Amino acid sequence: MTESMEPARDQPVAGWYVDPFDAGATRYWDGAAWTAHTRPLEVEPEPAPARKHRIGLAAVLGVIAWVLLLGIALVAIAAIAQRDQMRAHDSSDGAGEVVTSAAAPARSAAGVDLAALGARVSAPMAAYADVTC
Repeated sequence: MTESMEPARDQPVAGWYVDPFDAGATRYWDGAAWTAHTRPLEVEPEPAPARKHRIGLAAVLGVIAWVLLLGIALVAIAAIAQRDQMRAHDSSDGAGEVVTSAAAPARSAAGVDLAALGARVSAPMAAYADVTC
């Protein structure tokens, strides 16, 4: 029989391993047996987490506050402009106002008979008076 020239790999390779007799230490395995050489078990510390570049909470809240203030300012400006426009319309010289009297039917500034217009608009709507939702 011929045997191979390579050694059998039934045993672990030589090196430091957790001591089978003391879990808090390592013992050297020489490839065939445990030696008397031991050392304390070195626990590798967990690596520190990678520092992430994040926007701080204060910066995010600051941006939100500025957007809210801008929105409030725009709403206020629109409300003031609408109020001024309504005041200007109310204080106009009467153009476009409806003038009514007992002798003449109500007419708009363009000369449209408002009573007749109202009758034409309300007649088709009367058909829907009995409809309930």
